[in-house]
Amino acid sequence: MRVLSCEMKIMDEHMILSEGTTVEFKYDLIDNNQKDLEWWTAKHNWYSNREVLDHQMTFVELSKMLPSKYQIILVRLTQEQKSNLPDNIIGLTRTDSVQELAELYTAAFVFVNPTYEDNYSTTNLEALACGTPAITYRTGGSVEAVEKCGSGVVVEQGDVKGILDAIETQQISEKRKKSLFCCDEKVNYEKYYMLYCDILEKNK
Repeated sequence: MRVLSCEMKIMDEHMILSEGTTVEFKYDLIDNNQKDLEWWTAKHNWYSNREVLDHQMTFVELSKMLPSKYQIILVRLTQEQKSNLPDNIIGLTRTDSVQELAELYTAAFVFVNPTYEDNYSTTNLEALACGTPAITYRTGGSVEAVEKCGSGVVVEQGDVKGILDAIETQQISEKRKKSLFCCDEKVNYEKYYMLYCDILEKNK
């Protein structure tokens, strides 16, 4: 017997198996969907908007737990989403300004990414590149940069209390140092140079 439950999310795709075992199929499952590019673009834009709503619900829950010294800022919200936020959350609409985004990342105490979907989160990388530690759910590739740099915390999916604990226990100055070192241009240029030298040496 298998017992499944579905988290109460806007995107009801996160299934939890509490009893029984999973099965790995021997062959690939192929969805032979031949819709055009416009259809796929619209579909993924819709999913992106739904995940924003999922994030918003998580942050509303987190806002009820955080001490008053903290202020949550959410970016890429619609005017309607902004109007539904509690007082201790500031909502900003989408920005295409790289400079403005960098300033927001840099000013943040910590960047929180409670994603259930990302395969490899570029927002984590952007935060780390600005010297801001990241907290993320244990989802796909979203954990890689955080664990690789040691400049943040990974918590289990859906664990909002875990996010709170991570924020409260962050050794922020040390995490910032690690983040800046991990993304330092000179350090990474040297690493790439040494990697290419090693590859060339092996292929002589």
